[in-house]
Amino acid sequence: MYVPRDIRQLMPLWSRRLGGVSIVVGSMVLLGWLLDIPTLKSLHPDLVTMKANTALCFLSGGVSLYLWHGSDASLRQQRAASWCAQALVLVGGLTLAEYLLGRDFGIDQLLFREAEGAVATSSPGRMAPNTALSFILLGLALTNLTRSRQEDQLPRYSQELALAALVIALIALFGYAYGVHTLYGFASYTRMAVHTMGAFLVLASGVLIAVPNQGLMAVVTAPGSGGQLARRLLPAALAIPAIVGWLFMEGARKGAYDMAFALTLVVVSNILVFSVLIWWNSRSVEQVDRERQQTEERFRNAIEAAPNGIFIVDRNGRIILVNARAEQMFGYPRTELLGQSIEMLVPERFRARHSSYLTSYFHNPSTRPIGTGRDLFGKCRDEREFPVDIGLSPIHSDEGDFVLTTVIDISARKETEDALRQARDQLEVRVEERTRDLATANDAAQAEIIERKRVEQQLIQLMTEVQKTVDILAASASEIVASTTQVASSSAETATAVSQTMATVEEVKQTSQLAAEKARQVSESAQRTVEISKSGRKSVDESVESMHRIQEQMESIAESIVRLSEQGQAIGEIIATVNDLAEQSNLLAVNAAIEAAKAGDQGKGFAVVAQEVKSLAEQSKQATAQVRAILGDIQKATGGAVMATEQGNKAVEAGVKLSAEVGESIRVLAESIAEAARAATQIAVSAQQQMVGMDQAVLAIQNIREASSQNVASTRQTESTAQSLHELGVKLKQLVTSYRA
Repeated sequence: MYVPRDIRQLMPLWSRRLGGVSIVVGSMVLLGWLLDIPTLKSLHPDLVTMKANTALCFLSGGVSLYLWHGSDASLRQQRAASWCAQALVLVGGLTLAEYLLGRDFGIDQLLFREAEGAVATSSPGRMAPNTALSFILLGLALTNLTRSRQEDQLPRYSQELALAALVIALIALFGYAYGVHTLYGFASYTRMAVHTMGAFLVLASGVLIAVPNQGLMAVVTAPGSGGQLARRLLPAALAIPAIVGWLFMEGARKGAYDMAFALTLVVVSNILVFSVLIWWNSRSVEQVDRERQQTEERFRNAIEAAPNGIFIVDRNGRIILVNARAEQMFGYPRTELLGQSIEMLVPERFRARHSSYLTSYFHNPSTRPIGTGRDLFGKCRDEREFPVDIGLSPIHSDEGDFVLTTVIDISARKETEDALRQARDQLEVRVEERTRDLATANDAAQAEIIERKRVEQQLIQLMTEVQKTVDILAASASEIVASTTQVASSSAETATAVSQTMATVEEVKQTSQLAAEKARQVSESAQRTVEISKSGRKSVDESVESMHRIQEQMESIAESIVRLSEQGQAIGEIIATVNDLAEQSNLLAVNAAIEAAKAGDQGKGFAVVAQEVKSLAEQSKQATAQVRAILGDIQKATGGAVMATEQGNKAVEAGVKLSAEVGESIRVLAESIAEAARAATQIAVSAQQQMVGMDQAVLAIQNIREASSQNVASTRQTESTAQSLHELGVKLKQLVTSYRA
C-alpha cells in the first residue's frame, strides 16, 4: 500500500475538518432541543436522545480542536481552545461525580428540560457514564494539545487518551451492531445515543490524527515497512471481524444455525482472512525488504566507490559507517573505526573545540562545508597530519539524526597551490622586471617621440623649403611659358619674313633674267640700253635695299635663334633642377614612409601623403625627361637654323656685293653709252652669275623657311611642355600646402 509523501501534511487538515463536523453535530442537536425537533435529538423515537450537555460538549470539543489547528492563531484563540477543552473535563467530571455520589448538581437540565421516562434515560437530561468518561478523556487530550502549543513542547498522552475514547465509541458501535445493550449502557444508567457514538468516533479520530508524526500515529504514518504493514492490517482488523461476526450473528438469530456453529464460523473466517492478510502483507514486506536491501547495497556500493572518504556520525560523534577510501586515507581498518569517536581522526590541538562544533551543527543542521577561512587537518594512524576539506550533510531517519561527513585529501592541491604561489611570486618578480623594462622602453619611446617630433619639425622645414622650391619652379615654369610664347611669336615672325624674302628673291631672280635679256639687246638699241640701265639702276637700288633688309632680317633671325638657344640651355638647367627636386622628393617620400611605418596607426595619414609626394615626384621626373627630350630636339633644330642663317647671311652678303657691282656697272653704263657694248658681255656674264647667286639665295632662304617652320613647331611643343610643367608645379604646390595644413 503506497502512502502519499504528504500524508502527514494532510492528516492535520482532516483533523481540523473532523473538528468542524463535531461542531456541526453539536449545533444541530442543540438546535433540535431549542426547536423541539425529535429527529435532531434522537434519530428514531425508540433510540436514546443526545442530551443537551452532550451536544454542548461536542460543540466545545470541536471548537477547541478547530482553533488548535490554526497556524496563525493568536494567544486569545489558543486560550479559548484550552477553555473549551477544560469545559469537556468539567462537564464529564461533574456527571461522573453525580453517578458515583448519587447526587444531582443541577447541570443536567441547566440548558433544556427533558421529560421524565425518556428512552434508556436514568435521569432526565443526564448523559451516559461512558459518554462522560469519553468527554473527560477527550478533554484531557485537547488540554494537553493546547498546553503543548502554548509552551512549545511535544504533546504527551494526547493520542492515548483519544484512542481510549475511540475504543469506548467502537464498543458502543459494536453494541448497536450486535444488539448488545451492555456495550453502550451500564445496568439501568443512561445509555449512549447512536449519533453520540458517531460524534465520538469523529472527534476522537480528529484528536488522534492531529499530530501524525508523533506518538502512536508516527508508526501508522511512517513511510517504512512498519507503517505500511500497520496501514494495511488496521483497517482489516477493525472492519473484517466486525462484518463477519455481524453476518454470522444475523444468520444464527434467523435460525439458520445455532450460536456454537456461528461462533465456529466466525473463528474460522477470521483465521482464514487474517492468514491471507498476513501472507499478502508478508509478501509485500518481503518485497519491500528486498528492495530496501538492494537500495542499501547500492548505497553501500556507492559509498564504497566514492573517491572521497565518507563517515556517518551520530549525535555523540560515534562513527557508524566508513568507506574504503576513508580507511586508505587515515590508515585505520574499518573495525578500529566503527563505534569510535570521530575525534580520534582530529589532531590534538583541534580536539578541544571539536565537540562544541558538532553540537552546534546538530542544533542547526544543513548541507555545508566546514572550516571556511581556516585550514583543516586530519590525523593518520601513524600520527601524520595532512590537509583536508570537509563537507557535512544532515541525515534524518527513524533511528535518529546523523551527519554524513565527506573528507577530501587536498595534499596534492596544497602542493599545487604552493607551486602556484611560487609561480605567482616568480611571475610577480618577472612582472616587476618587465615593468622596469617597460619603463626603460617607455623612456626610449619618449626619446624616440622627441626625436620623431624633431624629425617632424625638420620635415616641416624641409616641406617649407620644398614649397619654396615649388614656388620657384612654378615661377620658372611661368617664365618658360612666357619665353616659349615669345620664341614661338618670333619664330612666326621669322617665318613671315623668310616668306617675304623668298618673294623678294624671286623678284630679284626675275629682274636678273630681265637684266640678262636686256644685256643681249644692248647692242641693238643704245637708247633702250639707257632706259634699261636706268630701270636696272633703279631695280638694282631696290635690290640693294631689299638685300639690306634681308640682311637685317637674317641678323634678327640669328639673334632670335641665339636667344632661343640660350633659353633652351636655361630650360635645360631648370629641368635639371626640377629633376634634382624630383629625386629629393622621392627620397623624402621614402624617408616619410619609413617614419610613418614606425609611427604605426598614427602615421597612416602621413604615409598616404608620403606616397602621394612620391607619386608626384615620379611624375615630375617623367615630365622633366620628356621636356629634356623635346628640348634636345629644339636645340638640334636651333643648331640647324643657326647654320642655315649663317649660310643665308653669306648669300645675302654676296647678293649685296653683287648688287653693288651691278649698280656700279649700270652707273658706268650710264656714264658711257659707248662702253655699253663692251660691257654687254660682262653684264651678261654678271647677270648669269647673279642668276646662279640668286638660285643659291633662293635655296638658302628655302632652307631657312623650313628651319623656321620646324623652329615654330618645336617652340609650340616646348610651350605645351612648359605649360604642363607649370601645372605640375601648381599641383605640387597645392599638395605641399595641404600637407602642411
